[in-house]
Amino acid sequence: MKNTKIPLYDQIANLIRKKIKDNEWGVGDRVPAITELAAKYKISINTVRTAISKLEKEGRIIRLTDKQLYIANSNLKNLNSKHKLELSSYFTEVVIDQSNMEKLWCKIVKKQTHIAGEIYSKKFDIAPVEHILYVKKVLYVDKTPVAIEYIYIPKNKIPKIDGIDLSIFSFNEIYTLYGIHTKEIHQSLSTIQLDKKDAKLLNLEEGSVAMFLKSSTYDNNDALIELKKIYVNIDKISFDVNFNFVKK
Repeated sequence: MKNTKIPLYDQIANLIRKKIKDNEWGVGDRVPAITELAAKYKISINTVRTAISKLEKEGRIIRLTDKQLYIANSNLKNLNSKHKLELSSYFTEVVIDQSNMEKLWCKIVKKQTHIAGEIYSKKFDIAPVEHILYVKKVLYVDKTPVAIEYIYIPKNKIPKIDGIDLSIFSFNEIYTLYGIHTKEIHQSLSTIQLDKKDAKLLNLEEGSVAMFLKSSTYDNNDALIELKKIYVNIDKISFDVNFNFVKK
């Protein structure tokens, strides 16, 4: 680092700002971990952490942990911890008790791209030959599987996901990275009997009953940008549901 009157943390922050300005690091790119930056520039971890905190406040970086740092859309306001929670998986909003949030983690079971076909082309209002992203993941509290998520998203709604850890980042946070704003979320709650494959993932017997949460997310243009299905192990999770009726 240069020996100037500028504090070291400001020098680090300026280096990162320059990388963003020069398009060396773009929206959604992963930034080296705080320990890596400290080792590279031969300064303390706390100094780098201070620099990252400044960039977080500016809305230039989203920090999930000290090892998981991503370039944010600098045109957006910074996300504080409350907003991050609100933008996380709907499952964590509705189902997981807040005391268990730190114990929550997920495993990506499947991630693939395939053509929309007749069904999803109608749902997303795209051509049948266009592609959608399909992600299946299992959510755990500690070592206990508590839910399965199926997510369907038209590829043209996510410019870039390479390098983004989908077991850490929710798609709502990825939308925020790219300045995609959600306007409405339609949800329904029912029950479903699990097939053999899904039951096994939740350590249940085939035919076991699970809570079924279905969610549709729309952007500011009223376009459907995400379909999500969540199967919840009701033996492991309990929750309350409140309904509000709005006159139209």
